[in-house]
Amino acid sequence: MRYSFQPEQLLPDSRAAFDTILERRGNVAPMYRTLIASPDVALSIEELSARLWKGGLPQSVLETVFLVVSRKFHCDEQWKRHAPKALAAGVLQEGVDAIAKGLCPSGPLEVRTAYRVAKRLLAGRRIPNLLWAQARTTYGDSGLADLCAFLGVACLVAMSINLQDP
Repeated sequence: MRYSFQPEQLLPDSRAAFDTILERRGNVAPMYRTLIASPDVALSIEELSARLWKGGLPQSVLETVFLVVSRKFHCDEQWKRHAPKALAAGVLQEGVDAIAKGLCPSGPLEVRTAYRVAKRLLAGRRIPNLLWAQARTTYGDSGLADLCAFLGVACLVAMSINLQDP
């Protein structure tokens, strides 16, 4: 195991962060096995993540982003956790299957747009004007900012998990 994660053996600052995250969320997600070594970072990311999950974007959009990121980073743990949540949030099974294959999902415009924006940004490419206009119309300026920030959080989750056991 690359990261020994036994809460009772954490340094005091890390243990305090662990306890805070546990109190806020009711559990400590796998990504924190990595991040808890830097307690301020772990708490900051947890707070940002919580704000974005409770923000204005639909859960189907957020879960779509998590699935796109989990495929990009080959993060099976993230996929296993979020595929069922995507279905519960209204992403169609055909959409989940399409994302697994690297294809744009069927379903609502908000889900398809999130997929297209995430794929472009993860490829290191700019968003074309038509897609940007569609995303802005679909989510608004605030939602578009949230989508970009959430994409970053989802990437951090995948990378943090990928630092753990192969």
